Amino acid sequence: MSEKEREELERTDVQEADHKPEDDKEDLHKKAPVKLKRRVRRVSRKRRRRCFLSLFALFLFALGVMVFLVYEHYVLYPGVVQRDSILLMGRGTDYIELSWDQTRNTDYYKVFYKTKEEMEFGIEQDSKDGTWKEIKVSEPKARVEGLAEGVTYAFAVKSENDGHTARSTLNKFFTTQKTQTIKTDDQIVKFAGSKPFKFDADAETELTYEMEDNDVLHIDESTGDIVIDGTGTAEVKLIAKENWEFEGTSKVVEVTVMDIYPVPASGASPHSIFYASADNCEAYLAVDGAGGADVPQGMAYTGEKYMVCFGMYGPTRIVNYDLDGSNRDVVVPGTSLGHPNGFTYNPDKQWCYCVRGNSSKCVIYDVPNDDFWTINMPVGCSGIGYDKERKKLYTSARGSLVSYDPESLSVENRFRRVRRGGTEYMQDCEAYDGLLLNCVSGSSKHGTNYIDIYDMENARYIGTITCDLGEVESAIVNNEGFLEILTNSSGTSDYIWKTDFNIKKIADEAKRYEEDS
Repeated sequence: MSEKEREELERTDVQEADHKPEDDKEDLHKKAPVKLKRRVRRVSRKRRRRCFLSLFALFLFALGVMVFLVYEHYVLYPGVVQRDSILLMGRGTDYIELSWDQTRNTDYYKVFYKTKEEMEFGIEQDSKDGTWKEIKVSEPKARVEGLAEGVTYAFAVKSENDGHTARSTLNKFFTTQKTQTIKTDDQIVKFAGSKPFKFDADAETELTYEMEDNDVLHIDESTGDIVIDGTGTAEVKLIAKENWEFEGTSKVVEVTVMDIYPVPASGASPHSIFYASADNCEAYLAVDGAGGADVPQGMAYTGEKYMVCFGMYGPTRIVNYDLDGSNRDVVVPGTSLGHPNGFTYNPDKQWCYCVRGNSSKCVIYDVPNDDFWTINMPVGCSGIGYDKERKKLYTSARGSLVSYDPESLSVENRFRRVRRGGTEYMQDCEAYDGLLLNCVSGSSKHGTNYIDIYDMENARYIGTITCDLGEVESAIVNNEGFLEILTNSSGTSDYIWKTDFNIKKIADEAKRYEEDS
């Protein structure tokens, strides 16, 4: 067999092998010469190489397109704000301050917000419809104002430029704070002899004190108490701390320390704690008698009206005024009140009690029924006052001060008052929350007068208000706790004077003083 015939035969065998089953191919390959096998492998590698190069070229093309698109998007579109970068920077009762990471290609940001209660199912995705409020800012921070107190809001942020908009973040929730108020008086009164104290104050969070250096008070750093150093007035700043729920707040309280050391009344010497004159008091209401009765003797106070009792030179009359001085009304008593030195009002019964100077006779005036009758007091008196806070009846006289049960008129406490040298004239008295304010005129009735203050339960003398307003006939404590004084002048006009002396604060401190003692 020639060489040409052998090669032709080999080619024919290979072609037949390509159409045979796998088993036959394996047999054929086993039988095929080595040279033929190498040639087949070379052909297969070329085919695979061409396929790989085609796929790689296609990959490079796709990658290039992708890179181009990403680059175009990176250059043209703003970056997306990440939800986790939104931080709470500050808040109050009506605002929330936010910040977030700055994004590329951004001209401005839009902040969307609404209350959590307004949200459907409590969660909404990045599409923000017209139910959301929005503000526009040029920097990656915003102060959202006009919010409701103590309310949780959902916030979302998206970046924009003049041509494109990024998607919005998912919602993040923040809550505004609640307001709190420090509940305490703006002004308090302390006695020079009072012990260290803390304010009777209430707030939602912890309270602390601050004050500037002064000679009146200081803060004991170890206990937090306010310590009294001297008399005078000082300001203390009460601070309620901020927490997650409540905003912080502060309040300045004026503390007046008076030169008061309550002592047993019997044998005590008078001690002035306040000076009332035309310089620090207001001549609030000019009062006039009626029907020949022109000298004011006693004054009662209902909380809605002044009731001034006139007498001495002429028939007695009771003249009523509204608190603004209007609607003057004259009552003609159905019985003689004599010299109506003491006059007071019992709101529980709607009765007035009227006593003559230095007498045990007391006339009851039933105001709603316009009825009068007379009773006898167990102890003679010149002034009378009803304590509506304690439900007690107090009387004052030259010899002693007395407290009664107003129903049975049984004596509950009796003690001697302080005395001054020279002549004294006993006037009316007022009662307020355990205190009796005894009006006393000196030898010159229209000169210096006095109002002595007593703690009736503990038989203590508190101090004296020195008055230079005319003859002090009577006094009342108004609805705000301030002292008002009825005076008889040597001229033609008599007045009710308003003072800035708060009897309520004196009564409050007198109770604390006794508790501490």
